[in-house]
Amino acid sequence: MRQRRFIAANVASALVWAPLHIYPAQLAGVSLGRLRDGDWQSGAVWGAVLLAGCGAAWALHRMVLIRTR
Repeated sequence: MRQRRFIAANVASALVWAPLHIYPAQLAGVSLGRLRDGDWQSGAVWGAVLLAGCGAAWALHRMVLIRTR
C-alpha cells in the first residue's frame, strides 16, 4: 500500500473510530448521573439497549461461526 493511501485510510479510520469509542462511555456517564438523580427510566432503557446489543452481537457471532464451518 502506498504511503499516501495508507495515511488517508488511517485518518479516515480514526475519524470513525474515535466517536464510536468515546460516545458510549459518555452516555454511560450521563446515565449514571441520571440514576443518582433518581431517573431510573433512562437507566433501564440504556440497560435494555446494552443487553439487546450484546445479544445481537452474540447471535451474529454464532451465525458467522456456523457458516464458516
